[in-house]
Amino acid sequence: MQNINFLPWIGKNYQTGLGPKGLRVLVLGESHYCFTLGQGKCPGCSLKNCIAAGFTKEDFEQQTIEYIKDILYNNKGLPYQQTALSFERAIVGKKKLTQAEREDFWNSVIFYNYIQKSLPKLDGKRTEFTVNDLVGSDSAFDFILGTYLPDLIIVWGFRLFKILPPWGSVRSELELPSGEKTDIRMYYVCGKSIPAIKVAHPSCPKGRQWEYWHQFYDVFLN
Repeated sequence: MQNINFLPWIGKNYQTGLGPKGLRVLVLGESHYCFTLGQGKCPGCSLKNCIAAGFTKEDFEQQTIEYIKDILYNNKGLPYQQTALSFERAIVGKKKLTQAEREDFWNSVIFYNYIQKSLPKLDGKRTEFTVNDLVGSDSAFDFILGTYLPDLIIVWGFRLFKILPPWGSVRSELELPSGEKTDIRMYYVCGKSIPAIKVAHPSCPKGRQWEYWHQFYDVFLN
């Protein structure tokens, strides 16, 4: 997989799809954070440096997969887990999911981080990415879309939506009956039109307003 460092989480029921319409959904996160980088113990994110720091090739490649497994099977509501918890609440539309509901959701989607380099974990802050962090991300994203052909994309974060590849352009808006709006970017892959919705990153204060975002998902996914 060209330029893909962190293998995507692919739910075992992805091909069956999510919800009554059986939609194949790609959940597009922004990036991983690395405590080793944040503590200055590594010169930069790469497989070579990760192995030199005492980790394995599998540790490096499986970070996305292990994050979702942790949400599914070791969910203790810890700070680093809150992002996924806020998101799944917004999708399902309830504050506390049963284990069956959680497994049903994550096993029906793909989760993939657009930036294919880990960013340093800094205390209490979302780390800003650089131009160098983005190298290869567009071609890797293209590969993911062409390989898995999702029906819909959910883009975590306004700043990620802004820097997505230019071959997807903002075509429309999704508007609620209340007048609230968000942008839709359309991608064309293998003769297929794939809409991508812009939502606030579920780790930020606005993104944690799961009841608000559920209104958009209720329209986008149905």
